[in-house]
Amino acid sequence: MLLAVLLLFLLTEFPAGLLALLSGILGTDFFNNVYLNFGETMDALALVNSAINFIIYCSMSRQFRDTFSYLFLPKCCKAQEMKPTAEPSRTVATACV
Repeated sequence: MLLAVLLLFLLTEFPAGLLALLSGILGTDFFNNVYLNFGETMDALALVNSAINFIIYCSMSRQFRDTFSYLFLPKCCKAQEMKPTAEPSRTVATACV
């Protein structure tokens, strides 16, 4: 899952970073002629990155789905309540003589 998120991030954010770096190095001509033309595309790629990351997390992590439904879904819409995964620990009193 981490590899998929990292690759998606690199595919969507690397072009924006590269254009920003070239804009800083090459000056206002590059910014006006190139960066302004691709700015909206870079913003759209960042939105796509966020949406697909949410889908990746939901599809690959049951804990993420359970926590998300616990936090954001009303109690009447939940199919099941979050249940603890392990029994609570018990303390046993002992005495040393």
